[in-house]
Amino acid sequence: MALTNMQLEQYRRDGFIIVPDVYTAAEMREALEAMERIFYGKTFAEHLADLDASSGATAGVKDGFHEGGHGRAQFATGVDALDRLIENDNYLDIFEQCL
Repeated sequence: MALTNMQLEQYRRDGFIIVPDVYTAAEMREALEAMERIFYGKTFAEHLADLDASSGATAGVKDGFHEGGHGRAQFATGVDALDRLIENDNYLDIFEQCL
């Protein structure tokens, strides 16, 4: 996927660009679900339901760690749905052009 000259100029000026259609909707849904499970140990909808049921902001958090054994929320590697995003050929082409 080739960036336009305008996109490259915007990247150099602003330090970021938004490129539509790099990923499919299915790839993004899978990645979002994987991130929610890393962050909350469950889906975000389940997390919100637990918060509503407990009326507490710390529902699902124990000793600073989210249920599921994950500590601070970070962009994980080793999670297939997320690794597919950073290994995507379109993404890698864009990344290379920005370098």
